[in-house]
Amino acid sequence: MNIRLDTSVVAGALSPLVSSFDAAALQSLVAFRADDATQRRFDELAEKASDGTLSAAEQSAYHSMVGASTVVAVMQAEAEKLLSQSPPSRG
Repeated sequence: MNIRLDTSVVAGALSPLVSSFDAAALQSLVAFRADDATQRRFDELAEKASDGTLSAAEQSAYHSMVGASTVVAVMQAEAEKLLSQSPPSRG
């Protein structure tokens, strides 16, 4: 199963949520990064995906991780946009 997320649809769905965040929450969202263990697992699965050696369970996990990282990236982009447009007193 190959799932593709349309980032414009994701952005449209999540924009109202991100717009409700105060400045501190927006800054935290922009700064968010996966923890080391999650990043290592993602990198491992990405390499196996490139090699075509993912098991079915790994493929499912990898697709979930890609989807989650896409959602986070879209939210971060929206947060960055809002922070750049916001007056310093926001939040």
